[in-house]
Amino acid sequence: MQKQLVIIGIVALLVCVWLSGCNEDISMQDTGIIKYIDLEGGFYGIITDKQEQYVPINLPEVFKQDNIRIEFKATYVKNQSSIHMWGKLIYILEIEQLFPQGNLTNQTTCKTHNLSKPPPNQDCLQYQYDGIQNLTLTHQNAGFNCCPEIATNITIINRTITIKEIELSGDCNCSCLFDLDYQILNLPPASYTITVEEPYILPEDQKLEFTINLTNSSTGSYCAERTNYPWG
Repeated sequence: MQKQLVIIGIVALLVCVWLSGCNEDISMQDTGIIKYIDLEGGFYGIITDKQEQYVPINLPEVFKQDNIRIEFKATYVKNQSSIHMWGKLIYILEIEQLFPQGNLTNQTTCKTHNLSKPPPNQDCLQYQYDGIQNLTLTHQNAGFNCCPEIATNITIINRTITIKEIELSGDCNCSCLFDLDYQILNLPPASYTITVEEPYILPEDQKLEFTINLTNSSTGSYCAERTNYPWG
C-alpha cells in the first residue's frame, strides 16, 4: 500500500526559525497518532507512543484527521508557549502516514489431536490490541496438510480485515491442525469485521468471521464449530 509522505523543506524551516523561533539545533523523530483535541476551540495535536504531547504549528491539511498513525521529524519551537495549554510546540520537517499492514509471524507444528486447545472441533480466532494501534491475532486449529508450505494474504479494505490462508504445497498423506500467529500494525481504533478464508472448510461450513470494536475492547475470541476432517 502506498505511503503518503510530506517533506516540508529547508526553506520553510528557515522561515520557521526567522518567524517562530524554531530551534534548528534540536530535532526529533518519533511515531504516534494525530488527535483532535477539543479544547479552546479545538485543534490537532500529536500523541506519541510514549504518550508525549506535541502541537505542530504547520501540520499539513491532509493530515488533519483524527486517529491516523504517523511517523514524523520535527524541530522544537523555542521562546513560545502553546496558547492551548496542551503539549509542546513543534515545527514539522517531514511527516508520513503509516498505513495498516499485516503478516504471518509464527506457526506451530502439527498439533496433537487429543491435546488440542481449544478442542479439535473448534476453529477459533483470538485477538489482542495493545492500545498503540497494533493488533495480534492467533488462528487456533487452522486445518492444513500435515507438512504444508503456508502462505497468507492480508487485506484491509473499508474496515474489513480479510486473512486468506493458502496451502502452497502439501506432500504428506494426512491433514492436521496448526496455530497461526498474525500481527497487524498501524491499525487505528475502530470497529472491524475480521474474516478468515481457509483452504479446507466446506461451502456449507460456518465462516470464521466476526466483528470487533477496538475502541472499547482490547481482547476477545470467536469460534466456529467444525465436524469435517481434519477437525472433529
